[in-house]
Amino acid sequence: MSETTYHSTGDLIDYTPGSAAAAGAIVFTGLICGQVVADLEATQKGALRIEGVISVPKASATVLAAGAVTHWNNTTKLAVAATADGIMGKAVGGGADGQTFVLVKLNR
Repeated sequence: MSETTYHSTGDLIDYTPGSAAAAGAIVFTGLICGQVVADLEATQKGALRIEGVISVPKASATVLAAGAVTHWNNTTKLAVAATADGIMGKAVGGGADGQTFVLVKLNR
């Protein structure tokens, strides 16, 4: 008998927030960063997107070049270059000076 079995594609995982979480919100479960897929009430089990490319807001003066490790600042709700609340992934598009978004490939 095999020691392992296939479970899932891994792009979505179960997520149960402690307080209400809106669709599109960026959250962390341990060191895993994800995007809430649908509005969730507190303690309601739902899905967290942990793979893929998402468009994330950033300050217009923040530069996140392609390949740059991208962090999330949960206070400002913006992608940042410096260490903040956790690593989201890597920038793959947008992110130039003057732009207010960056495309991020979730989870390095």
